[in-house]
Amino acid sequence: MSTKFRIRGWQWCRQVTLPDIFPYYITKVITVFGSTWNASFISKAVQWANTHVVAHGLGAYIVQMTVDGDHRKMILGIIVMSLFVVL
Repeated sequence: MSTKFRIRGWQWCRQVTLPDIFPYYITKVITVFGSTWNASFISKAVQWANTHVVAHGLGAYIVQMTVDGDHRKMILGIIVMSLFVVL
């Protein structure tokens, strides 16, 4: 189609390639940010042998409630995290 309409150079990129790639690019960016967001939450509370390292924040709260077995507060933390992601 681009050959038939003689679309070349930057016009080809702008009118053919970018509109074709854009939706997939946005989907991947959202996926990467979501994965990074989840990893940053989990990394706030780390345990190795007898060493415990805990940072302050929502991720540490969720991990601590999970370890303590307090499922109601854990679910509350997950709901708050989900609201942050959605907003």
